[in-house]
Amino acid sequence: MIVQNAVVLLSIALVVFWIVRSVAKSPFRAAIQQGFSRKLPRFCLYLLSFYILVALLDLIAVGPGPGQTMLQSILAFIPKESGYSAPLASQASDGAELLGWHLMGTNINGKDVAGLILSGARTAFILGPISSAIALILGTVLGLLAGYSGGWLDDFIQWIYSTVASVPWFLFVISFIMVFGRDLVWISVAIGLTAWVEPARLIRAETMQIRSLAYVRSARAVGKSTGGILFREILPNVTYILVITFALTTSQVILAESVLTFIGIGVEPGTASWGILLTESNRELLRSPPIWWIFLCTTFFGILPPVFGLNVVADTLRDALGFSEIPKDD
Repeated sequence: MIVQNAVVLLSIALVVFWIVRSVAKSPFRAAIQQGFSRKLPRFCLYLLSFYILVALLDLIAVGPGPGQTMLQSILAFIPKESGYSAPLASQASDGAELLGWHLMGTNINGKDVAGLILSGARTAFILGPISSAIALILGTVLGLLAGYSGGWLDDFIQWIYSTVASVPWFLFVISFIMVFGRDLVWISVAIGLTAWVEPARLIRAETMQIRSLAYVRSARAVGKSTGGILFREILPNVTYILVITFALTTSQVILAESVLTFIGIGVEPGTASWGILLTESNRELLRSPPIWWIFLCTTFFGILPPVFGLNVVADTLRDALGFSEIPKDD
């Protein structure tokens, strides 16, 4: 338990330190600060921070058993009801008085829907960053090699990502999960192995333009190795692509997990997930009268805010970093 908490906190601290340090040293620092001084990007940044904090609280263990996390300890104070209750209702569907106040109502088991939505943030923010990291590592390495080397290696890498792109990601993920199982790690790997194509294409195109610049030619002239040129000279100049692509890919993974789980091939039953809530809400909508609040709240307070926030943050960074305006001449 102590080791797990230490790893989680250290990982978060390193990520925050890297982000702050990168922004502080970036030549685009003023443009980034100006971009996030606007109301909508700043609001989305706060929104994402809230969901990340919730996911972090659900990763910090307070006991040896499964599910004994800080977030679940907080949610345990919300009383469990006898059955359904609509948002802000004073009585359950069976007429019984409610033991507490439920902003988003309760489900068939009497559990607070808002608490279930908050619990789903952990799954989303584990799958999203891990899948995006896998995709970016593959896409960066192959894109750099293809763009810098050219020739047969470029043709081979292009053939690989064209082949991968021709296979529907949905079928690949289903096949992968059927073979390796529905653990969060394997789902992350499956999605990451289908999401690296676009980063590879972008980085390859950017590398092809950068490789002819003076500082790259100078590094080659003084005898620097290919690896040194790729990762010390070219990679820092394509970092803006990685940052923007990471945000966009993470939002796509959150949607993909919800869809996969909704059709029954995503995370295992019993895992806190927005896809699980959508599956449950699909059954409840068929009741008479329909139980509408689980679907509505999961969609508009679970999935939509982080996806919308990530896309706004990505657009703000793209504008601030001048995605298509960075000069390529010497």
